[in-house]
Amino acid sequence: MASANSWTLEIASPVAAPRLFRAAVMDWHTLAPKLASLVVASAHPVEGEGGVGSVRQFNFTSAMPFSFMKEKLEFLDVDKCECKTAVVEGGGIGVAIESATSHIKVEPAAGGGSVVKVDSTYKPLPGVEMKEDDVAKAKESEPAMASTNSWALEIASPVAAPRLFRAAVMDWHTLAPKVASHVVASAHPVEGEGGVGSVRQFNFTSAMPFGFMKERLDFLDTDKCECKSTLVEGGGIGVAIESATSHIQVEPVADGGSVVKVDSTYKLLPGVEVKDEIAKAKESVTAIFKVAEAYLVANPDAYN
Repeated sequence: MASANSWTLEIASPVAAPRLFRAAVMDWHTLAPKLASLVVASAHPVEGEGGVGSVRQFNFTSAMPFSFMKEKLEFLDVDKCECKTAVVEGGGIGVAIESATSHIKVEPAAGGGSVVKVDSTYKPLPGVEMKEDDVAKAKESEPAMASTNSWALEIASPVAAPRLFRAAVMDWHTLAPKVASHVVASAHPVEGEGGVGSVRQFNFTSAMPFGFMKERLDFLDTDKCECKSTLVEGGGIGVAIESATSHIQVEPVADGGSVVKVDSTYKLLPGVEVKDEIAKAKESVTAIFKVAEAYLVANPDAYN
């Protein structure tokens, strides 16, 4: 009888533990076909109502080495964001492995985020040798592939926070085609009147690697010059990334100017590696605020 093997994985996330556990673990069969359609073609419950003993099935695309997997929930503690599952059919069972179980716990972390801890145990079939590459692929395909990456940026400006926020953020779809026409060919609102839930579209020139981008406003506090937005279409969605969100706050500083604080979080598609894209993204965001800054300095009556 082959001995059991195991591997562990930890994933840091800026998302609170309960939210990430519900989305990336408990409701992953609903969310995966929407966010990871290149890997998960469809998924559905097979038995039960989501409690211990429930079984759900994931049907995969050709991106995976097997076409489907059924997993049974063997332990669940919602309050602790912890569960244990076992593969009961598919997923290499009977082909390369005799059994496979996973223990997932999403723990709170400092700053309101979380850390996902995964312990996976598997037993290869007699004569089957698991290579390091197989373990690496297993880690990439864990349901916790809802793992996120992030970067942060600060930009100092001599322009007052409210003016810069209005010009470079809230009204950027109007201003960009005028002051950054070499990058933004056109832009327009798609839904809403500029409040939470509104969507706007930016159409880019050949200077950008994608033709357009649609973003939705998820949070807005005009008094604090703060907002959060989500990329909903274009901008690399479905090509390199599964999702991307941005948190922007323009804070006043003592000399009457401001500092722009940007936190961007994104989820890569399986198999995609980040090279110099983060540096390019930071350059692009910096350019937006510096172009808006130049316009506001040259036009002191604008956006007051």
